[in-house]
Amino acid sequence: MAAVGWDRGGVYYADPLNAHQQNQSGLGEAELVRRCGRFLEHFRIDNQFIYREQLRRNVANGQFFLAVDLSHVQSFDEQLATRLLSTPLEVISQVYN
Repeated sequence: MAAVGWDRGGVYYADPLNAHQQNQSGLGEAELVRRCGRFLEHFRIDNQFIYREQLRRNVANGQFFLAVDLSHVQSFDEQLATRLLSTPLEVISQVYN
């Protein structure tokens, strides 16, 4: 009996993080989240991890936000900064989720 379409062999998958979807900056969504986390964890000025410490303080005080200086992002990761400037709501929603 001939295959009708649905019964043909094939591989199907779902990508819940849309890791393969990219925009003009070349960053897929999973890569975007990874780079944001890397920035927050590793960015420092004079051996002070300012965002890591600010996040800890804010959470301890019940304040669930983080103020980030875009020039810091720019100096750490230009592609990430470009993406933040071009689609800020998309970036924030991806990192938040």
